[in-house]
Amino acid sequence: MFEMERQTTCLALRTISDPARTNALSITYTNSPRTRLALAKRYGVQPPADSVILYVSADSYVMNTDSGDQADAAVTIRHLDSPADLTSLGTRITAQLDTWTETTSERQIVVCFDSVTVLLQYISVAQAGRFLDVVTNLFAEHDAIAHFHLDPEAHTEQTLNKLRPFFDLVVDCRENSRHIDCATGNL
Repeated sequence: MFEMERQTTCLALRTISDPARTNALSITYTNSPRTRLALAKRYGVQPPADSVILYVSADSYVMNTDSGDQADAAVTIRHLDSPADLTSLGTRITAQLDTWTETTSERQIVVCFDSVTVLLQYISVAQAGRFLDVVTNLFAEHDAIAHFHLDPEAHTEQTLNKLRPFFDLVVDCRENSRHIDCATGNL
């Protein structure tokens, strides 16, 4: 139940604007491109005008065998094979945002980063903080609407306090006793 609520919340945040006037950038450490596309299809989400999936995984075998179903939408899939290589990731993000700003500036850019929790398995909190500072400012410069996945139960309060300043708002989809509470609040 919790995973389904997390997925539907993510899809809602990715489809905040008219899909025909949206460019979507998905940076995923957790779901393969095929899984990512299948989730949107399962929930009947209309594909954006243009979509790029940056699949960050050390497992190139998964990328080679799981390129996704691109027949339904304009989807470009790019693989980054080093989860700790923030320079390459930042370069790919910047290049994509610049391309969209130059070629389709009338469209809303939406970004999903899934997930900061997994990123922190490969880099330090300090490195993550520097990276988040750069990319959140980059998203703001491009008027992108971005959301980041993070499991607060996987981190210490000290880590959460270091990450908190990079985000404007928190959507909490954790299970709360017998129901799921999807309310804005603190990490």
